[in-house]
Amino acid sequence: MGGRVVRANNPVDPQRNAPHRAHGSGEATTEEVALFWIRVAGVFTDIRPPVKSSVQNLRAMSAQTGLAEPAIVKLFARFADALDAAVGVLTEPEAHYLAYRRHVECHPRQDGYRLQMVGKQRDQLKDQVPSQVLGRSVSHQDSERMLRTVLLQHGIDESKIGPAIAPRLVEPMRRVLAAAVPLYT
Repeated sequence: MGGRVVRANNPVDPQRNAPHRAHGSGEATTEEVALFWIRVAGVFTDIRPPVKSSVQNLRAMSAQTGLAEPAIVKLFARFADALDAAVGVLTEPEAHYLAYRRHVECHPRQDGYRLQMVGKQRDQLKDQVPSQVLGRSVSHQDSERMLRTVLLQHGIDESKIGPAIAPRLVEPMRRVLAAAVPLYT
């Protein structure tokens, strides 16, 4: 493929994953909407953490050896910065909603969003929900508040949320793709 970006396998391609543009009709299919949530959340939860970790590790190795940072560190740092900027266009409730929708689309049950009794005697309340896009856990109360905030902003119409978020992600995701290409071609 020699330096060419293949659209079919490109999870950060905003044109391929925007739920507001299917078949020229302005309406996305159910599958395209699911794919949007899965892929965007995947970029932020599966790609972003290891890229940021690579930057930290490479910089630490350079500092320990006293050698100048290799050029690859700058490329990874540019990629990490682009990923952070893309996440940064989302509000905290939207970022949490994105993680939630990924779970909805990928798993038949979302037990992690329910209060649970844990421990050997089932005597401890688990009051934390992992929010991978936020990069931390939140209380069930905060999770419910954030999800409710996003839903209420869109009249409790989930079909309006993706089309409201996607256009804001187009340019940041183009920058993510531009930063990724030198690393993977």
